[in-house]
Amino acid sequence: MEMIFEILLDLIIDGSLQAVQDKKIPLFLRIAAAAVLLTVYGGFVGFILYLGIHNKNVLLIIFSIGLLIFFGFGFLKAYKNRRK
Repeated sequence: MEMIFEILLDLIIDGSLQAVQDKKIPLFLRIAAAAVLLTVYGGFVGFILYLGIHNKNVLLIIFSIGLLIFFGFGFLKAYKNRRK
């Protein structure tokens, strides 16, 4: 079961990443793929943050905040590169 979820998530994430970067795909599909990526990554970070708060584990909380900052800087970098 774990292997099936891994394959499905890999297909969804890799497919969304490729769709967002491909200029041949219509804009509304690229936006939908970006929304899927943000939802998956947001859920992942939110789950780690929830576990950190629920278990009172400061390391998990710091890790999830670090991931949010990392994703934010990555998004800004990609956005600035797109504008050029």
